[in-house]
Amino acid sequence: MRKITYTILLLSVIMIGCSTQQKIRKIRKDHLQAKVAMAEENSQEHQFIPTDTTTKVEIQNINGESIIMNAVRDEESGEMVAVEQLNAIVVEAKFRHLAERNGYVDIAFDIIVPKEMQDEHWQLRFQPQFRILEDTLNLDELLITGTRYRQDQQKGYDQYNKYLETIISDTADFYKTFTKDHLLAVFLERNVDREPSSFFRGSRQKTGTAFGVTEAQAVDYYTRHSLVRKNNKKKEKMDEMYAKYITDPIRLAGVRLDSVITSADGTIRYNYVQPVRTKRDLRKVEMVLKGEIYESGSFNRIYTMPQTEPLTFYISSMSAFTDQSPRYIQKVVHRNAEANTAAAIAFKVGRFDIDDTLGDNASEIARIKTNIRTVLSAEEYIVDSLLITASCSPEGTVAANSKLAENRAQSIKYYFNKFIKDYRDSVANSMYVIDLTSDGQMRKNEIQDVGILTSSHPEEWDMLRELIDKDTSLTDRENILKCFAISDLDEREKALQQTKDYRYIRSELYAKLRTVKFDFFLHRKGMIKDTIHTTEIDSVYMRGVQALEDRNYEEAVQLLRPYMDYNSAVAFVCMDYNQSALSVLSTLPRSAQRDYMLAVVYARLGKEQKAVEHFIQSVEQDYSMRHRGNLDPEVSQLVKKYNLDTHLDTL
Repeated sequence: MRKITYTILLLSVIMIGCSTQQKIRKIRKDHLQAKVAMAEENSQEHQFIPTDTTTKVEIQNINGESIIMNAVRDEESGEMVAVEQLNAIVVEAKFRHLAERNGYVDIAFDIIVPKEMQDEHWQLRFQPQFRILEDTLNLDELLITGTRYRQDQQKGYDQYNKYLETIISDTADFYKTFTKDHLLAVFLERNVDREPSSFFRGSRQKTGTAFGVTEAQAVDYYTRHSLVRKNNKKKEKMDEMYAKYITDPIRLAGVRLDSVITSADGTIRYNYVQPVRTKRDLRKVEMVLKGEIYESGSFNRIYTMPQTEPLTFYISSMSAFTDQSPRYIQKVVHRNAEANTAAAIAFKVGRFDIDDTLGDNASEIARIKTNIRTVLSAEEYIVDSLLITASCSPEGTVAANSKLAENRAQSIKYYFNKFIKDYRDSVANSMYVIDLTSDGQMRKNEIQDVGILTSSHPEEWDMLRELIDKDTSLTDRENILKCFAISDLDEREKALQQTKDYRYIRSELYAKLRTVKFDFFLHRKGMIKDTIHTTEIDSVYMRGVQALEDRNYEEAVQLLRPYMDYNSAVAFVCMDYNQSALSVLSTLPRSAQRDYMLAVVYARLGKEQKAVEHFIQSVEQDYSMRHRGNLDPEVSQLVKKYNLDTHLDTL
């Protein structure tokens, strides 16, 4: 009986194998492949016929004349009424226009798998692919897996799991597993005065038994440590055994869908939706599908499907309405200009000579030299003069501080006058420029001589008052402020010395008063008048226009919002900021582009009558807007719903 059963099973396997081979031979002969089509819900081109549903929609054209859309004459009343047309006839298409919104477009298509390509022993692997500009984008795979194929995959996992079950990961569990006959426990109970369970917790002592065997030796004997080594070898071979048993892993990453089919009695249609980030110059995306068939058991590829003909998706964007005309701003240019900076150059008490090793003098002097070089090298300006003003702190008499401040200003003038002279000489000897006013002849680049003036400010009481007002650590503020009411500056300083905070003021605030100011007085080269009015391109605005063209709408809105003009409205429409767009568009003069965008905005806001009205007015001004209406779903739906083509044909 058993022999008969085996024979029947063998015959069944042979018959199944023959049937599968016949199917694959037919597939190869017919070059069978899956199909791709536009997503069902969006790929229908509708041809409408009238029904009994009637709605009256009265709009105005650009001349203010009333129009009844989809008008038919009611047999009873004789009144012209609008008819909403339904009942679509489906037509498959190989291309579609998609509207980009907020910088993205959803590309949807259907993968259609005929029943002839389905088999319980097969796995179908489909690889959708986008062609975007010069790049190729591979999308997540779609897998259609037969039940037998999945069972064979699962067998590999079952075999590997059985292997894992033979491995004992915990050492304590290992000892328990291999002492199931309790021989060790019996031995210890009879020969050692200790609880047997303690040995399994790792308490193996060197205490001897009545037979001269240590406890550790007894544990080693009864737990068979050779088995531990064997167990460790199994752990080391886990990766190797995984590859042996699981030759075709069940994949999760990079797979959009893995559908297990139980029968092949019908066509499978899967809707695949992929969002795509749009970018400048992206006008279309092509989609093709590749596929392969793999067989259970061997998991070998047995068929490669021909690549499908491409589906083409044309991308339209509201950014196409961008006005690229430059925008100018009025600017008043003054002949004279000033540049100034200050330095905290430290001096020794009562001294006026410059010591670049004192305090932060080295870094401060280096910074001032850099500023001087920058001003002197400016191509647009000529330096007329430099005013150096030195200031002192209030300690000491006003007379002494006046002389000290004047000497310090002179010392600084001498120091930087030498620096400017050395810099002029180095530039004259090393830099040449082309003089465009002299037939392109080479000439030395010259730095104009700079007249340096000096000034001094003996005691910076005004600055000290500002510092005191800002300092929250002072405790004797009331008495300090009374000192400022004393007009005699020497007496004022004496009174300040009597306050509780004087030591802090002298050590922390006085140092900030010892400053040197540098004021550069310049004029523009070649400019005679004191002021001129000129226009120049608004760079901020043009950056916003560039962001629109690059479809970086968030940046475009940020840059263009303050202008509240046509391009601002375009940015609002692109970002779906419809109320903001409406408020701007309503203030703009009438144009085909303006009315078309109003049609889109009103459609989004659910005001269909106004949307239809502005679309017709847009087409009346520019007939190409009729074709634009096919690209934007907000408008194309209205065209179909109200059969606007009938009216537009009369324009």
